[in-house]
Amino acid sequence: MAFKRMSKEYNRVVGLDLSTNAIAYSLFVDGKLTEWGRWELKGDTDIRLKQASRVARNLGLRLKPDKLVYEAAAYVNNRKTVITLAMFYGAIVSSIALDHTVIKSVPAITWQNAIGNKSLTKAEKAHLRIMTPDKSAVWYKNKEREVRKQRTIQWVEKHHGVVLTDDDVADAIAQGAGRYDAILLDVDNGPDGLVRDENDRIYSRAGLI
Repeated sequence: MAFKRMSKEYNRVVGLDLSTNAIAYSLFVDGKLTEWGRWELKGDTDIRLKQASRVARNLGLRLKPDKLVYEAAAYVNNRKTVITLAMFYGAIVSSIALDHTVIKSVPAITWQNAIGNKSLTKAEKAHLRIMTPDKSAVWYKNKEREVRKQRTIQWVEKHHGVVLTDDDVADAIAQGAGRYDAILLDVDNGPDGLVRDENDRIYSRAGLI
């Protein structure tokens, strides 16, 4: 498997971290982080969907993005959840984008590894299980996710001087910090190759260049 990052600069780049309950965003102007924030969406699905569209529309008019980068939705084996996520993603992205805005979705593993936030090593996973034994596989997966989110927060503080407690905002900043014009994939070992530890090097900073 291999992919190539194509380089092109945009003056105003907006990074988004999206869910059905919140919108986190960042704004980079000429490569410098200038603004970030998060909106909570409250109420039932219909009300939150309308809120999301309204907030995104106002953001688009104010931030005027040349480029919009958001994390590609992870696979979910639940039809209702997939449909709901699709509605929110579509409403938010289409509302914030202007006529000239370039829209790019980036897999989580791509932007995480681009900032040096790789999957936990086998030693780190083993240490986690020694320190907190007798937990379920799902619990350990969620804990590993928490560790990586904390590392993203630390990366934002180190590289952009912003101290955060909200991991959604940190994710939005990390996504906006990238300059992805295209990610070209040549998959030769099936979809499982995307999550194999031995392929981490492909998603490293060196692999993106």
